[in-house]
Amino acid sequence: MCHKSCVEFVHNNLNKELIESKCVLEVGSRDVNGSVRDYIESLSPSEYIGCDIEAGGGVDEICDVENLVDKYGNNSFDVVISTEMLEHVEDWKSAINNMKDVLKVGGIIIITTRSPGFEKHENPNDYWRFTKRDMEKIFEDYLIIECEDDKQAPGIFIHAIKSSNEKASIDYINVHSMEENNDLDITNFKLAISVPLTFPMVASDFFESFVLMEKGYHIFFRAKGGSIEILRNGLVELAQKHGCTHLIMLDADMYYHFKTIPRLLAHNKDVVGALCFRRCPPFEPFMMKDNEYILDWEKDSLVEVDKTGTGCLLINMKVFDSLKKPYFQTVTDDEGKVIQGEDYNFCDKVKEAGHDIFVDTSVEAEHLSSMRVNTEWFKFWQDLTNKKEEVISHG
Repeated sequence: MCHKSCVEFVHNNLNKELIESKCVLEVGSRDVNGSVRDYIESLSPSEYIGCDIEAGGGVDEICDVENLVDKYGNNSFDVVISTEMLEHVEDWKSAINNMKDVLKVGGIIIITTRSPGFEKHENPNDYWRFTKRDMEKIFEDYLIIECEDDKQAPGIFIHAIKSSNEKASIDYINVHSMEENNDLDITNFKLAISVPLTFPMVASDFFESFVLMEKGYHIFFRAKGGSIEILRNGLVELAQKHGCTHLIMLDADMYYHFKTIPRLLAHNKDVVGALCFRRCPPFEPFMMKDNEYILDWEKDSLVEVDKTGTGCLLINMKVFDSLKKPYFQTVTDDEGKVIQGEDYNFCDKVKEAGHDIFVDTSVEAEHLSSMRVNTEWFKFWQDLTNKKEEVISHG
């Protein structure tokens, strides 16, 4: 299955030098509204196999993408092509892993798929939407030659080369689901989306993620000028003035998941945040219980905490009815040294007022710095620290 722009991407990225005498596998090859097969075969591959889950034009063999390794074995093809198939596979991670495994080291993979904003098109099912950022993370273990947005319709194209058989885990990656939270109408909430700005410009990564977030009906508030606690308190007062039911704080040095708002709202909790990490070593997650950082948690779980950050925090407005002003306050000693930030101080007040606080670990808000601090980076730092301690102990 292939659109005009997909065909053009394949033409621009594959030539005779790359295909001649090579073994090519096309996954999801049934010709529904176009195919790249004629072009690829004109480049003289040694073998061209088109596989799909059902028979049809362009299909040589029936094979589910999740069974590629079982059928063809590891390191079997020089080129793997998949156009407009990935969004239709329920277990997309298994699909990616199988395509990676059947590809030889040094081999080429070409994938085109749809991005958020593309309408649902069940053929027979339509599960996922992928962004450029998603694809860059999925193929971080490959040498990425091209990764670009479809200029014709919301979609993403990638051309990458397998650099080794060492495969990075993609278990931590969450992409845009077409199925989740369908029972949640986020228009039922009067949401205040609040961005405190302590600097005049924002990162392009923040801007991109903010624009693409599912927001539903909302009122946008931006506060600028003044200390962070003054900005946060001002945003709360604006939300109260406009009769909002919920407020979400979104700091401008983060990269947000598309489904952040509906996922957090779906929990129906007084206070619930996304999983965020400190952006400097040792990159701890902003999750504390009994004054200790929570360093291990069940994947995609809802974790009850005593303290979390306010970089991405959803608050039911009724919480503020039980708190005294100022809601956010930085605590300092007699010399002006910060003892506690306004975020943890707010959490203490919330807990004292009898409200619970949660973090949804399936929703990551990546902290922007010179690198993107997320679960994978935190785990890497933990492993590095543990290995350093092992070396020291064995002196």
